Formats: sequence, structure tokens, C-alpha cells
Amino acid sequence: TDKKEHVYYLLNKPREYICTRDDPQHRKTIFSLIDDSSRLFSAGRLDYLSEGLIIVTDDGEFANLITHPSTSLEKEYIAVCKNNFKGDEIKKLDEGLYVTRRGYKAYPCKATLIEDNKKEKTSTYSIILHEGKKRQVRDMMSSLSHPVISLTRVRIGPLVIGRMKEKEYVKIDSSTIEEIKKLCTNKKDN
Repeated sequence: TDKKEHVYYLLNKPREYICTRDDPQHRKTIFSLIDDSSRLFSAGRLDYLSEGLIIVTDDGEFANLITHPSTSLEKEYIAVCKNNFKGDEIKKLDEGLYVTRRGYKAYPCKATLIEDNKKEKTSTYSIILHEGKKRQVRDMMSSLSHPVISLTRVRIGPLVIGRMKEKEYVKIDSSTIEEIKKLCTNKKDN
């Protein structure tokens, strides 16, 4: 018997969509955006108000590999936050800060200030995580008195958002899937 080929999609998730199949509140789900009858699920999540890249697949082993804390791929987010930049925030994020609301110390991440808009009283950051707890970027930024206005995941490992439009999805080619598996396996062995 032929083993069915797995499918892998990269989706640019819009705000106000959830990453689960069924929602008691009847909110829109990302699976309504993909025209594929396979039993798909998301590899990792983005919360309801977050947008950007998410991998959708029918390959459970792959999903577990890339979301497992010991192998998790680098993920890059652009966070637009309330309040202006204060100076020591990048250092605190780089060192890993204590998230008061949830009572845990967030792992160090790589943060870069992209824009400090004095007029709008906002600051925009690029944040690269190696492991992501639920709502981690939002919680870290809140701990620094920077509630997140908008949060977009722009990269997962080698996959980048590029010019993908909201709700757009593309098939991830097999060589990229192999590259991602290698990246994850190498991390596990280190």
C-alpha cells in the first residue's frame, strides 16, 4: 500500500481567528481558510488577537517535533506596544525576565527596537524566541509596562512571511520540511 504523502502549509493567520478546530464560542477558525479535506491541525498556536505565520499539517510527528521545547524553532515576532522605549528593556528581554502575571521566568530572547514613535506613544520591537509559552510575548511586554497593541509572527525557523497576504497559505516544499527536521534534530542532540 502507498503511504499517503503528508501535507504542510504555511498560513498567514489573520487576527480574530482561532487555531483550534472547534470553538464553543463559534469564532472563526484557521481551518476554514485552507481548502484541504485532510485532517489538519496547527503545529503550535497563535492566540486569537495575534496574526502571522503558523504551520498547518496532517503530520502529527512533525508537529510534535517542531513544538517540543527541546527542539523548538526560532520564532520571530513584531510587537507594536503602548508607551515609549525606556532604555533597559532590551537588556531585560535579552536576559530573560520574570513574568509577574503568570509567575515564571521567561527564557532570554533576542529583542531589537525597530521604532520608538514619540507622537503615537508606541514602540515596536522584533522579538526572537527559542521557546514560547502561551502568550509569552504579550506577558513579557506587559511586565515591562508595554501592553501589546498588535503582535505578528513573521518567521518560524527558515520560513518567513515575505509578501504573504493575510489569509494566504502556501504549501511548504519537502526540502524545506527536511531542513526544519534537521534543525530540530540537531538541537535535540546538543
